[in-house]
Amino acid sequence: STQPWIEPKRREEIAQMLRMCEADRVLVYSSDYPHFDWDEPKTVRGDLPESMRRRVMVENALEIFGDRML
Repeated sequence: STQPWIEPKRREEIAQMLRMCEADRVLVYSSDYPHFDWDEPKTVRGDLPESMRRRVMVENALEIFGDRML
């Protein structure tokens, strides 16, 4: 999952790391709410390349959990 969110020194490395680990296939968003260091969806979403955004934020979780999420 995305919690804790990766924060390399150079922000441009985020997309490279996500491509290397095939995030569009295996990563799902998680906030870790209600802990003090939770990640808002817009924090993570803003760093995701457009090509991966919907997969990580929605579709991967739907594939994993299916109807159990609804």
